[in-house]
Amino acid sequence: MERYLISQDAVTIMNKLRQKTFASPKEALSIIEKLKEAARYKTDKDYAFALKVQEIAALSFMGRHDEFKDSISEVYEGLSKLTDLDVYLEACGRLGPVYDDLGDMKKCIYLFSSIYEQEKKHEILSMRSATACANLALLYKKYGRADESKFYYNKEAEILGEYVSLEDLSSYDELTYIFLCANIAKHTAEQGDAEACKNNLEKISRIMNENTYESVILEYKEAYLYYYVLMKNEKGFKKGIEEFLELVYAKLEYARAENFLIEIYRMIEEDERFKMILIPHIREFLDLIGENCLYNNLYSLYSVLIDYAINNNDDDLLFLAYKNFKKVSVKLEKEVYKNKSEAIDFFVSIAEKKLDEQKAAAKNEYISEIINEEKAKARELKHIYDQLRIITTLGQKITAASDIYEIARIIYDELNSFMDIDLAAIFSNVSDGKFMNSYVYLDDKLERDIDLKIDDKSSLCARVYSMKKPIITNYLHQNDYYIDAQNYGIDKRKLGKSAIYFPIVKDKDVLGVITIQSKKEGAYEPKHISVIRSVVPYIAISINNSMNAERLERELVEIEKDKKVLRKLVEYNRELNYIDPLTKVYSRQYLNNNFDFMLSEAEDKDECVSVFMFDIDDFKKYNDINGHLEGDKALIAVATKASTFFASEGSLLARFGGEEFVGINVNMGMDEAKEKAERILDAIRDLGIKYEKSSSRCLTVSIGLVSFKAGVRLLPNEIMKCVDDNLYEAKRSGKNCIITSVIGEGYE
Repeated sequence: MERYLISQDAVTIMNKLRQKTFASPKEALSIIEKLKEAARYKTDKDYAFALKVQEIAALSFMGRHDEFKDSISEVYEGLSKLTDLDVYLEACGRLGPVYDDLGDMKKCIYLFSSIYEQEKKHEILSMRSATACANLALLYKKYGRADESKFYYNKEAEILGEYVSLEDLSSYDELTYIFLCANIAKHTAEQGDAEACKNNLEKISRIMNENTYESVILEYKEAYLYYYVLMKNEKGFKKGIEEFLELVYAKLEYARAENFLIEIYRMIEEDERFKMILIPHIREFLDLIGENCLYNNLYSLYSVLIDYAINNNDDDLLFLAYKNFKKVSVKLEKEVYKNKSEAIDFFVSIAEKKLDEQKAAAKNEYISEIINEEKAKARELKHIYDQLRIITTLGQKITAASDIYEIARIIYDELNSFMDIDLAAIFSNVSDGKFMNSYVYLDDKLERDIDLKIDDKSSLCARVYSMKKPIITNYLHQNDYYIDAQNYGIDKRKLGKSAIYFPIVKDKDVLGVITIQSKKEGAYEPKHISVIRSVVPYIAISINNSMNAERLERELVEIEKDKKVLRKLVEYNRELNYIDPLTKVYSRQYLNNNFDFMLSEAEDKDECVSVFMFDIDDFKKYNDINGHLEGDKALIAVATKASTFFASEGSLLARFGGEEFVGINVNMGMDEAKEKAERILDAIRDLGIKYEKSSSRCLTVSIGLVSFKAGVRLLPNEIMKCVDDNLYEAKRSGKNCIITSVIGEGYE
């Protein structure tokens, strides 16, 4: 009874998740805690696993992904260990939307595909597999894969039509059925199939009643709008869109309204009559959201509105769209920085169209002022974009530079197209803290470097270093001591009249100074200074990396001295752990570590796997009669001979323990494996290791053999038990023989 009550709680929480009818997050959490508590006292692993999946789904619904990020991988891997098909399918259905929220398309598609494939395989296609196909169709449509999307839409419709009976549906399944039919109706409308669209809408109408949820009614009304467009029913479309948007706005689902307006516009783009009905609703939506720019298709909606106004010579609408877009764009630049370049292009294109289309001179003059403002704004944004591009390019090249000489050259070369530069120099602090090394590019060539004293008061660089503040001037004179002429050893006629000096600081430590100079007075503007200021952190990173690299190089020299010892230790450890010291074949530990990997590789390639286990017959008696030294020799001889049968790629031979050995062959079926086992029997017997008490007068082996298709739902230890049972049967059957079996696929 206790388990039944907990199960009912599980059903309640998942139904509420689907219908989004939690009274509050607190209610969801209280049920989650109850499920957790119940899971602690249950012995049924599948049941506990299902509760864990339900908990993750609930947390994902509330956006609390951090609370299950450490456990979801373990749950995902645990799917393959489930023995109950229904629990497996239910878990896939719960985890699919979770991975969709996490943006993992590959796992999401795998989980939904598993539901469809398993139900198809076991001939139990149901509402669950129809829902999985619907999710797959929407996923593939989202990522632009039209063929796969169409395939799963058709499968969804096929399952609903042939395998789902309306009379047997529960109240919850009825809601799901409506969503699925609406989904198919929209798809068939987009494909131009009026009959299929109408049939699905009629299925929905037969189920709906006064208790139907508003969200379901919205799905139905939205699907009907697609049908109206397909059937060219302007009257129905006009009335239906008003009712639909009224409900959407009442529920504050603006993102849904935005997506619907874009999708339906794409469907009616070539039909001017429907566009005349839709345009006022787009305008109403844009007015409604005002300056709220956090929607994906805002630019697209404004494009629709402006293009329509231009094509229909509607100056009032064009002016209004312009005015509102200008307000929105200000906020957009602050909140959606990555769209600035798109904004630039969009502003310019609008301005050009505006100039061509306006006919009224009075309005033209007023609108021209707006256009000029937007053009000026576009130019300003273009300057910002250019600066960002220069800073990004410089940052990438500087951080990848191998030495400071190269950094000075990069700055000189890259900035010459943006600002006037005759000299670029970097002064880097050396380890003793008394001098700075100079790296100077002057007139497109590298000048000799000179050590500069940090406490030299006649040097501008030294002053910037000590003050940790920049100095910028556009009016230096040739005799001014700030030029550092005496330090450079450069002809004074080449010295600059404009200069920028910035300290290079990282974590409050001054690493050096950068200076840019020009022979012209007034050469540098605020935008130039801003770029240099933005580049300085990259230089600091590069210099710091260079210092760290030198230190690491010294440490690596010390490490190199110990490499030989380390290699020997690694080799010894590998041999100790992975090679059996007596027989020199692989150890049991190596087998345990690699069996899973070999099975996984075989599954990826859809190959068969054969596992051999053989044991030397009467080996204990042989040891007692001949002594352990002779016994060791016999083990070595048997292992050496057997290893020749497992020397190819995809095979492995390991000592399992005592006189037992295990061999594995990937891409080998039962017929080929049995033939190999017979050859092993003959080869060991042909060794002729004398043992008078054996009927063969020599040592022989018994072999247990199992073959199976990779992907069979058995754990490695379960496979080993099967082959061990066969070996035991071989012993009982008189020894010196082979017992085989084949394991099939599917749930056990």
